Amino acid sequence: MFEVTQIHILRRTLIGTNLSPRWKYFLQAGDPQSTSPPTERAPDPDGFLPGRALASALGNAAVVETSDHHLLLLRRSSNVGECPHTVVMPGGHPEPHRVGLDSVQAWRESFPRTGPPPPQAVVDELFQSMVDEVVEETGVRPDELGEPRLLGVVYRTVGHREVMAFHVPCRIDAVTAVERYRSGHVADRSESTGLFTLPIADFLKQGLDDRSLPVPGCHRGALDLFRRHL
Repeated sequence: MFEVTQIHILRRTLIGTNLSPRWKYFLQAGDPQSTSPPTERAPDPDGFLPGRALASALGNAAVVETSDHHLLLLRRSSNVGECPHTVVMPGGHPEPHRVGLDSVQAWRESFPRTGPPPPQAVVDELFQSMVDEVVEETGVRPDELGEPRLLGVVYRTVGHREVMAFHVPCRIDAVTAVERYRSGHVADRSESTGLFTLPIADFLKQGLDDRSLPVPGCHRGALDLFRRHL
């Protein structure tokens, strides 16, 4: 379902391509030095493929539902390269090194001898990484989370990002979840300035319908998938 190389991520490469103000040139022209307006191009004999110059790291996002049917939301810091000053759900990306992929180059060199990682190991990492991101960004403990359920894959047109969307049930209520965050046991605390919760209906209205909250497109897509599964 997913190419293994898509979960490889070098942060500086992602920031320099997908998150660059010139991302459209990387996507459509493949030439960061181009000064002409980006145009759609079909593959040519020289091997050009739209998006080939982008990092296009596969991301993830979790609709975390508490026991009293609130959703966990984070206010993104200004000190992040992606989606600063927005309201997001917990998310991040898988860790390819946990399935033996330290780099794309190393994988290409070893592939003739070792072949791809076991498919189940890749699947396990895609799901486990979602749980890990929730724990690291919110402070909720692993034993307080249920099994993640894949809702689908969404695409954010700005920056050309693909994100796996999950629903993750949480065994604690909204008040306790906020206390977990405020207690300081948050590994990725620098990425956010606060955690708050909203009842499901309120976030659907503010995040999707009237868009009164500044939610990135990929997270709006994840929320829409969640609504379709209600």
